[in-house]
Amino acid sequence: MAFFYDLFRLLGVFTFNRFFNIIALKWSYLISRITGNIIHRGHPAYISIEPITTCNLKCPQCFITSKEFTRPKGEMVFTTFEKIISQASPWAFYLNLYFQGEPFLNKNLIDFIAMAKQANFYIAVSTNGHFMTEETTQLLIKSGLDRLIVSLDGTDAETYNKYRINGNFETVVEGIKALASGKKKNNKNHPFIELQFVVNKKNEPQIKEIKNLGKMLGVDKVTIKSLQLINFEDASNWLPIKTSRYESDSEGVYKSKSKLPNNCSRMWNSCVVTWDGNIIPCCFDKNACFIMGNIQIDLLQDIWRNSKYYNFRKKVFSERKSIDICSNCSED
Repeated sequence: MAFFYDLFRLLGVFTFNRFFNIIALKWSYLISRITGNIIHRGHPAYISIEPITTCNLKCPQCFITSKEFTRPKGEMVFTTFEKIISQASPWAFYLNLYFQGEPFLNKNLIDFIAMAKQANFYIAVSTNGHFMTEETTQLLIKSGLDRLIVSLDGTDAETYNKYRINGNFETVVEGIKALASGKKKNNKNHPFIELQFVVNKKNEPQIKEIKNLGKMLGVDKVTIKSLQLINFEDASNWLPIKTSRYESDSEGVYKSKSKLPNNCSRMWNSCVVTWDGNIIPCCFDKNACFIMGNIQIDLLQDIWRNSKYYNFRKKVFSERKSIDICSNCSED
C-alpha cells in the first residue's frame, strides 16, 4: 500500500511541461544512442542539491573524510536554493536534497523542503539518521517531504559502529521509530521511509536480519546497496565477498565491474548543484572537477545548453573510459 501511495505522490507532481520534457529527454537520448551524434532536447528532470559538505560521522570510505576532498566546504544559503527552485521547477519534478555531507546539519533544510513542495517537486532526503528527534520528525511530516532515506549499516551497535564511526545505533533506530510513529499519529502516509543498508565486509552476514529489522521498525522499504570505494588501498578491509560492484585483476588491483559503454543517460536527464551553486554532471563528480557553470552567474537553462556541457556529453559518447569520474561509476 505504501508503494502505491508513494507512486501516486510522484505522479501527482507531473504537469504538461514536465511530462513532455521527459519525452524530449528520452527521445533525444535514444536518437543519440542510435546515431552516435549528440542530440539533446529538454531540460534537467532530476536535480540533486547539496545542502552542506560537513558530516557528524567519519565513515572510512566516505569522500568527505578523505584527503582527496579538496574543494571548498560550506552550506547552501536560502538565496541560492531559491534560484535553483525557481529556474528548475517548470521542467524538473524530482529533487534529491543530498550530495556530500549530512543534510540535517543545514539549519534551513526544513524550509528548503517546504519551498520545494510549494513548487510541486517530489522530494527525497538521504540521512545518517542522527537528527530525527520527535520535534524534527513532526516538522518533516508537516513540510510535505515525500521520501526519507535512512542509512543503517548494521542490525546491532557493534556491527554498525565498525563502519559508522562516531555514530550511535540506538539514536538512529529511535529516530526511525519516531518518524513511523509520527506518521500514524498524524494519519499520514508520507514521508515514505526507505532503510538503506550499505553492504561491507563487516555487516554482509546481516543482510537477512536488516530486512527483518526494517519490518519491525515500520519502514516502507529496505534497500540493499553495494559499497562504493573511495580509498582503493583499503579495499580488502571493507569489500564484501558476494555483493560487491568491484573485481580485482591478476595483480590484486580493484576496479569497477562496469564495462563503461560510451553512453550515459544521466548526461541527458539530471545534474547536481553543489552548496555554492556550481552545476556538475553527476554524483560521481564528488570533487566538482567538471563544473559546467554556476547558477549564481548564469541561468540553469543556459548552463544546460552551453559548449562545456555539449563537449562533455560528446566525450562520454566517444571515450567515457578516459573520464576519471566515470571509472568508479556503477552505471552501464
